[in-house]
Amino acid sequence: MDKFVELVRALGDAVGLKVDWQPLSPIELSVDGLVVVISFERRGEADAIVIHSDLGEVPAERELEVYRVLLEANVMWSATGDATLAVNSATRQALMCYRMTIKDLDGPRFVAIVSTFAQLARGWSNVIGAAEQELAAATTVHRQGMIAG
Repeated sequence: MDKFVELVRALGDAVGLKVDWQPLSPIELSVDGLVVVISFERRGEADAIVIHSDLGEVPAERELEVYRVLLEANVMWSATGDATLAVNSATRQALMCYRMTIKDLDGPRFVAIVSTFAQLARGWSNVIGAAEQELAAATTVHRQGMIAG
């Protein structure tokens, strides 16, 4: 958990926020109106950080079309920057998730990952809300970024 605190403080420094308290998991950030949640996860031998964001509700009239695009984007993580796109079937809320092992992270790499995740999540949120004719163009643009580096 100490590493989580260190990484959250590095993120705070990068955005000009002094984190002089003990951050607890999960934390929520608002990036241009998009909520990004960062959680510490203890699972087995490798502690991890999970980042996720709700992308919006999939419109009922475009459900199959949007689901198809999300599934295609998940193929070998080709358009998600190694994150995973999913849908909560009970609410039709789309979401994007990314999990990383904490032991190999340092402040600058973590900041870069969170920044890239937020950009990609914003793009996919726009895809979810895009009109039908905009969908193809929007998905082409978001097939380029990769989180892991």
